[in-house]
Amino acid sequence: MKTVRLFGLDFIDDVDHLSLLRDIAGNKVDEEGTLPLLITPNVDQIVKLHRDENKEIMVAAKKARYVLPDGQPLVWLSKWKYGKGGLRSRLTGSDLFPLLWSDIRLRGERVLMILPSDELGGRFEAEYHLCKAYAPPFFTLDDRPAYDEVLKVCRELLSDGTYTHVLIGLGFPKQERLALDLMSESSTGHPPLFYLLGASFEFYFGTKSRAPQWVQKIGLEFLHRMLSEPRRMIKRYLWDDLAFLPLAWKEWRKKA
Repeated sequence: MKTVRLFGLDFIDDVDHLSLLRDIAGNKVDEEGTLPLLITPNVDQIVKLHRDENKEIMVAAKKARYVLPDGQPLVWLSKWKYGKGGLRSRLTGSDLFPLLWSDIRLRGERVLMILPSDELGGRFEAEYHLCKAYAPPFFTLDDRPAYDEVLKVCRELLSDGTYTHVLIGLGFPKQERLALDLMSESSTGHPPLFYLLGASFEFYFGTKSRAPQWVQKIGLEFLHRMLSEPRRMIKRYLWDDLAFLPLAWKEWRKKA
C-alpha cells in the first residue's frame, strides 16, 4: 500500500478502506522491525505523541503495520507539504470498524475486545459468538497495581493463542500502553493484530454520536464532538491541540 510520511509516521494513502481490509484478511506476518498494530492518529494524538512522557509510544507508532490518517488537518498538511503527492483522503478508525467487524464475522475469526463498559461488550458478544469482550475497571497508568491487574486479566484471555484480532477502545494513552505490553509477550509465532480504535465502538451502537456526513467531509467533525462533549472536548480542541500548529510548521519545513 502507498504511504505518505508525516511526523515520522507512514500514513496509508488511499481513497477508502478496501485495500487495507484485503491486506488485513491476508493475515500477514510482520517484517522484522514492524509491529502487528493498527493506529489512527488525529491532531490530538499527534500532539500527545510528541510529549516527553509518550516517547516510547511514539517509537512504537513509527513501527506500526498500519497507520491511518484519522484527522483532516493531517490530509491538509500533507498536501501543503507534498502537493499532489499528499494524502488523498482521511481514513478514520470509526469508518473502518463496521467494515472490519463484518469481515471478521464472515471469516469466522476469534476477536478479543477491550472496551470501556460491560454493556457495550455484551452487545458485541451478542452480535458475534466468537467475540470475547472485557471491560476493565477504571484505572490510570499512574496506579501501577490497578494497571497490573488489568494487564494480568488480558494476558490470561490471550494465553490460549486463538485470537486473531484484539480491538481496544480505552483512549490514548491507555490503549497504546496496554497493547504494547501485551505485544511484548507475543514476539514468537503469529501474534494477533492489535487495533487501537478509541470511540469507534461507541459510535457503532450510537452510544456516542458522530457528526453528519457533510460535516465530516469538510473536516469539521471536531466541532460536533466539542459541542457534544463540551466539558471534555473544549479544552482539548481550543487549548491543548494548539500545540499542533508549531509541530505542523516544523514538519512542513522539513525536506520531503
